[in-house]
Amino acid sequence: MIELRKTPRIQVIWRAAVKLSDGSLVATKIVNLSVGGVLMQCPQSLEVNREYQIMMEVPGIVGGADQQFKVACKAFVQHCILAEDHYRIGVKFHGLSDLHQNLIDAWISKASKADQAA
Repeated sequence: MIELRKTPRIQVIWRAAVKLSDGSLVATKIVNLSVGGVLMQCPQSLEVNREYQIMMEVPGIVGGADQQFKVACKAFVQHCILAEDHYRIGVKFHGLSDLHQNLIDAWISKASKADQAA
């Protein structure tokens, strides 16, 4: 299959949370990642075209699961689709720090190199 997206996606399984407007947190799972955003699996829907605060637990590049980084940023919901017992929610990053963007870029670079070696 030919990838038509501007930026490649990599498959991950990372924990995350979304802060709702009432201040409560909803646990989510990030299932793929790109330079500009993520696809999450969430037990409840989020409003499309709305911005939310998210926090992701991103493993370190070298330390792996032994080293976790808490990455917080705002994310703009691009789409929200019901898929079986959860919602698949695509978000675009907004306000990601340079340090955290570098971490995301490193993960994508690492996955791209692994794909090329395979």
